Amino acid sequence: DGRPRLRARAEHSTNPGPPGTRLDATGPAAVYSWSVPGPRLAPGMSGNNLGNRIMGSTITCARPDGGTVQGYLATAPGATASVVVIQEWWGLNAQIRGVADRLALAGYNAFVPDLYRGRSTLEAEEAHHLMSGLDFADAAAQDVRGAVLYLKGLGAKVAVTGFCMGGALTV
Repeated sequence: DGRPRLRARAEHSTNPGPPGTRLDATGPAAVYSWSVPGPRLAPGMSGNNLGNRIMGSTITCARPDGGTVQGYLATAPGATASVVVIQEWWGLNAQIRGVADRLALAGYNAFVPDLYRGRSTLEAEEAHHLMSGLDFADAAAQDVRGAVLYLKGLGAKVAVTGFCMGGALTV
């Protein structure tokens, strides 16, 4: 049907291919990645790459406790499903916004809650500091739940996916 398919893949340090390539794998070492097939895009979209990029926007949504969380929302015309994308330990950066944009190009609404409240980094030590200061229970129960409820309000089924640190919060 042209929608992204989730498939298990794993990166191995003994990978004989060029850096960054992935080998198919199963079992506990598997990570999940999105595969967007060919040029099939959501109705009303054109182009099959980020050259015709969907530009999302920063929005604020309610948390179940009455607070708010900001995040990046990329929408697709006629979307019947949505995805909450949870950031890596670097924060809500251009790469994670790009994931949301690619999901929108494929026909899904995508929302990335900003768990670090506007902070992001390129430095591993600072990323570790930011992640260490994150209240995981609050992030899951309030920020991620608020994101799910916001997307459900758009009338769509909602999935949650995460990368690196975000993967831990999807469970």
